[in-house]
Amino acid sequence: MDRRPGVDVPAPTRPAPAAPVVAAAWKPGLIVCHACTYLTALPRGSDRDRTCDACGRVCAGVEHGDGIHPGMVQLGPLVYQYGVCGDCKPITADPGPLSATQTAEQDRPRGTGRARPRGRRGRGRGKGPRR
Repeated sequence: MDRRPGVDVPAPTRPAPAAPVVAAAWKPGLIVCHACTYLTALPRGSDRDRTCDACGRVCAGVEHGDGIHPGMVQLGPLVYQYGVCGDCKPITADPGPLSATQTAEQDRPRGTGRARPRGRRGRGRGKGPRR
């Protein structure tokens, strides 16, 4: 961030045109442009890097099965990053059958059906009769 007079400092209320700004829960009061997101980084493996942003509990770490789950929310041009423990992780709704990838043969498991050609080879592509 440039603090010289006459230079705009990023703010969530008035960012540069079509430019996102980034904020992090672990660095309150800091809002940076996309190029300066490195300023929001924490020392890897430190206690601050393993602290839940929701409840404040220090997790044991991924190697112990108790890691931080990263997340982000975008509200207009503001991208807000956070990290939470397994207990505070948001519950995501079951996407249901509409988001599942369906096979062409709905009544058979994938890979058991044989692909059937559609029409003759050349005629299906508008090339006329075969010779």
